[in-house]
Amino acid sequence: MKRIIIAVAALLLVAVAAYGVQTTKTTDIVQGTMQLLDDLGLIFGTGSDVTVKYDEAGTDRLTVTTAAGYGLNVLTGNLYVGNGVPGQTVNGEDAYIEGLLEVDGVANFDGGAKIIDDVALTFGSDADATIVYDETTTDDLIITSTNVTVTGNVNFSGQLVGTGTAAIGSVVAGANTACNTTCTAPCLFGIDNGAAAADSLVACDDAAADKCVCLGAS
Repeated sequence: MKRIIIAVAALLLVAVAAYGVQTTKTTDIVQGTMQLLDDLGLIFGTGSDVTVKYDEAGTDRLTVTTAAGYGLNVLTGNLYVGNGVPGQTVNGEDAYIEGLLEVDGVANFDGGAKIIDDVALTFGSDADATIVYDETTTDDLIITSTNVTVTGNVNFSGQLVGTGTAAIGSVVAGANTACNTTCTAPCLFGIDNGAAAADSLVACDDAAADKCVCLGAS
């Protein structure tokens, strides 16, 4: 009798491997480990809508394949990648990724984006430029690049300070006077105080300038 039972069990295993298992029960309970062999899918839905399998032959990854327009939805809980500890509160419908996140398409941040102290936002495939808030030393927002080009107006309400006297020599007053006549050194740009809350940059030949930034002492 034992030999018959073993033989039947072996035949059942072969049938499961070859043809799969289908159940119509509301609840099935598996007490113990259930193993799916390489490249065999666990299929969900009457119309085979979702398949989960370990892709040994191709990517060596666990793949989830859904019908077009469907997807994988994490309800009420959170998604964690890695064994790190989140620095923010993760309390439902959130995600934490310890390592690298690569987005080949467009990323939309509907709720804004936050970069913590002393962590740089890097631009360019070769890390050509960075923007970082330097909390440790200067408490300044620092832009590092070979050149920075601004198209359009630049408005500011504070002071414009230059630390390199060879590049920006001085800021001189010249109320409603074109800076190319106020500066004795070459003019960089003018500043129109105007009636607005923020100052505006103007061209060197614009007579609306109230202050001038000159390339050298003036």
